Amino acid sequence: MKIKYIIIFFGILISFTFCKQIDSNKEIKKTIYQCKDLGWTINVPENWKITHQNILNNSTKKDFSEYNELIGFHKEKDTLNYFFATAQYYKNEHINELKESHKKFKKLLYDEYTNMEMKVDTSSSIKIIDHLDFNVFHIELSEINGNLIQFQDIYSRYINNYDFSVNITYKKEKEKNELLNIWENSKFK
Repeated sequence: MKIKYIIIFFGILISFTFCKQIDSNKEIKKTIYQCKDLGWTINVPENWKITHQNILNNSTKKDFSEYNELIGFHKEKDTLNYFFATAQYYKNEHINELKESHKKFKKLLYDEYTNMEMKVDTSSSIKIIDHLDFNVFHIELSEINGNLIQFQDIYSRYINNYDFSVNITYKKEKEKNELLNIWENSKFK
């Protein structure tokens, strides 16, 4: 039952924060996703289903634009373990607002999960992905009785005037390792 609430919460979160369509500056070749504005390339294994893929365009380059959903994928017939990436344009002079936005987002997630009567444990760290430092916000969700629901790792970094974020959600170590392997093999120019 709690998983249902998580899926509903993320559905609502995605529908409110992500734009419907974006345009240009990305190439898809078989299982390769590339976002030129971010200088980012990720290889999606063939046995993973790409649920959406979008591209950035000049209309997204305004301060405090909506979050743009770049790519999302999960293993075939397994929607509980997934990856999605977003980007939001920010000018350098508004970097302090971005930092404040990240704090508010973390609090929002924590509050939403606790309001759904879940036990929430969080931690923060730094992880290097292809020579770039990413802030990582780790969330462990459990039912009040202690039964594990899932883990969520949110990676974020300011790249080329974009607030770039990756969300990796998983329940078991095997799926975590598969998703992290895909993400950690990303390339940045």
